[in-house]
Amino acid sequence: MIRKVWIHSSKPYPISLSLKKLQGMLKDYLPMDRDCFNLIVRKIMLDDIQTTQKKAIDSKALSAHEILDDY
Repeated sequence: MIRKVWIHSSKPYPISLSLKKLQGMLKDYLPMDRDCFNLIVRKIMLDDIQTTQKKAIDSKALSAHEILDDY
């Protein structure tokens, strides 16, 4: 159970985290596992990209709405 893959991400390269790696991340006296760190960075960057894309789409929709209101 401890070695079973709990989290898997495949892009841009595969990262798999077991329960043991996740538990190790919570222990202050151990260095963070490289895969845990990389997955956290990947998640933060993906969230930033998605937020930026959503803002751009919302901005375009607002601009289209303002244009249509002028007619």
